[in-house]
Amino acid sequence: MKKVIPTLVAFITGIIVLADFLIYNPLLDQVSNSLLNWALLVAAFAFIVGLLNVLIVHFTRIIKRERGWPYSIVLVLAMWLVIIFGVLDPRGPQGPIVSWVFRYVQYPLQATLFAMLAFFALSAGYRAFRRQTVDATIMLVAASLVFLGQAMLISEWGKWFAAIKDWILSVPTVAGMRGILLGVSLGVIATGLRLLLGMDKPYAD
Repeated sequence: MKKVIPTLVAFITGIIVLADFLIYNPLLDQVSNSLLNWALLVAAFAFIVGLLNVLIVHFTRIIKRERGWPYSIVLVLAMWLVIIFGVLDPRGPQGPIVSWVFRYVQYPLQATLFAMLAFFALSAGYRAFRRQTVDATIMLVAASLVFLGQAMLISEWGKWFAAIKDWILSVPTVAGMRGILLGVSLGVIATGLRLLLGMDKPYAD
């Protein structure tokens, strides 16, 4: 029964929410909205449990002086400061202190992490080019043409490279991106069906 009941709840809930997207019915829409609101409520409590778990883990690391415990102090202090200022300020996340933290701490950190991706991409490209395969050669030629097109060469050749660059970005690149999105969509659908049909039972573990 411990595995059957969660499977039935997940199946019925999923079917109702999915049917609401396909069929217009006021009663079905009301039930679906109620289920989605319950899901948001459960997610909020799960977020609180996760927050408490993070605090417990890092407090334990600080008390035992485990490796990297100074970083745990920074994490705990930053977490509590943002929570306290966000709760005490009636404007919440729109308050000046929380906005300052996001603008001058969070956003620069995100920009730094995204900037590091460029170096990882260059490193991955270098390793791929060293393998000297057909795929690596095609990628090298395409990347070189795009770089030349982006350089805006002031010559007749520059127009040709710009046209080739536009074609590469608008045809093969878009086709590859659509293929990836289609594959991800099919994977999500397959995963959802497996959950609805009870083939995968993460909630029963």
